[in-house]
Amino acid sequence: MTQLCIIEPSFLSRSGHVEDSLREFIALSDAKNIHILVPRGAPTINFSNSNVRVHHILPNTYSSLILGTMYSFPTQKIFRFISHLFLPLRMRGNFNRRLAHVVLFIRSYFLTTRSLRAFFTDTSSLDIRVSDTNFLIVSLNADCLTSFAVIRLIRRYGNRVSLRLRFIGVLENFRLPYIFDMSRLLKILNRMHRQGFGIEIAAETSRYANYLLEKYPSISVVPQPSSFRVHRKSRAFSRQISVLGGARADKGFEDTPEIFVAINALAKARWSFKVQESGESWGFRYDETIWRLRSMKNVSMLPGYLPRKEYEKELLHSDIALLPYSVGTYKFRGSQILSDCISFGIIPIAIANTGFGETIRKYGIGFTYSSVHQIPTLLDELGSPKRRIEILSNMQAYSKITQTSATKFMQL
Repeated sequence: MTQLCIIEPSFLSRSGHVEDSLREFIALSDAKNIHILVPRGAPTINFSNSNVRVHHILPNTYSSLILGTMYSFPTQKIFRFISHLFLPLRMRGNFNRRLAHVVLFIRSYFLTTRSLRAFFTDTSSLDIRVSDTNFLIVSLNADCLTSFAVIRLIRRYGNRVSLRLRFIGVLENFRLPYIFDMSRLLKILNRMHRQGFGIEIAAETSRYANYLLEKYPSISVVPQPSSFRVHRKSRAFSRQISVLGGARADKGFEDTPEIFVAINALAKARWSFKVQESGESWGFRYDETIWRLRSMKNVSMLPGYLPRKEYEKELLHSDIALLPYSVGTYKFRGSQILSDCISFGIIPIAIANTGFGETIRKYGIGFTYSSVHQIPTLLDELGSPKRRIEILSNMQAYSKITQTSATKFMQL
């Protein structure tokens, strides 16, 4: 195969994480021509490879479904009028939210389908021939909405087009039960696979792969590839803990003051902390949490938007990366920050019972905790240079595993 199309519906962040993820995967591909489809309004990305072209043609479905940006004021009035006529007061708010989600999802699905069809139909100026037998469509951060839209597209071309989907465990915002959900999606993909379509399914974490295996016969594990670089050995262990990635409720930002208090009270050594604030509100206010953090003497606050080089600089000057994420949201998901920790030799401490937490435990590349009061004991254990060297060695071995699995996924 010589042609590859990567559909990346989640590329909206200004942090550079998704861009770096794309670069890592693209570097492992042997495709002759690579076309990357991203949402309109996504940051501009440039690749040194002359065979890579970026097309801003997808609708902004992620922010639409999370923040309701397509939920216009007239539509709100219609929903309120319907609920006012037929529902009691206590049910109206929940009805409005659910109906808005359904409308947003269906509208986003048809916009995505229309955008993909228009792109693949009108390619006179591009070196794209979908009817060729050497065409592969890949979604590195697949979700239900985009996957159903892509399936509708490739059915027009039969089994001359191959499809690979890498699911990252986002189940909350991008599905409609019984209509567009993972169970129905995997049933359709399984049927298409038996009909001769070239379809491969991957999951970002082994925890998510095991969950999907109940619904699909073959799921590979393709974590974010990381390139282990030994940056940390040249600097002394300075007992610096960072909480990076932008403050969000699902990233446990509101739990950080409690964690820092426990560390200050129970850890044998004194630690200092760096915390990145939020660049987006995401519907939450963190005034009290930020006030508590700023009142602590050993806490430094970082701006919500950090350019990629500044982010890497702050990470490199850390010894520990704290990932106190929500178990509910990250039950199956991985973490780009974990991949960065492995690349730069920063030891992660993450909450247990998450997708990336299971990875940390399985490969011994950091620590996981179930209770905040376990963290000081884990930090005391890291006072041993021998223990830190052991974790760095495990990181190097795991980095090779990620490179191997990602290469196999991207090779045509």
